[in-house]
Amino acid sequence: MSSNQKSSISNRKSPAFAWTLLCLALFSIPGQDLPPDLLSFDKVAHLGLFAVLGVLWMRAMPREAWPWVLVGGIVFGLGTELYQGMLPWERKPDPYDALADGLGMVLGVGYWLWWERRREHREQLSDT
Repeated sequence: MSSNQKSSISNRKSPAFAWTLLCLALFSIPGQDLPPDLLSFDKVAHLGLFAVLGVLWMRAMPREAWPWVLVGGIVFGLGTELYQGMLPWERKPDPYDALADGLGMVLGVGYWLWWERRREHREQLSDT
């Protein structure tokens, strides 16, 4: 990997770190402070947050790191649920949230891999 590629990947980590911290902050909000309509949308929100997390971390890492990104995101999702169980205010761990987090990671990482293959295929076609 050239130094330009390493620098580009390093610059792409900032949005991934920021999104990770945003997720952690959102999962720290006391349950009674969340809007009531958001609670009914909870699993879709978890899936969406983690799909974006997967895309951002894939964008920040070399393609070969996809298994690590996927496993890391799933572990992060499980960890946030355990973390919510330890908070002194009303937040409860939910295994279905963890499942939605994992599914979001699979969708995000899978989408990024598909998009990259498609982009490379288009580049090959334009070169010929």
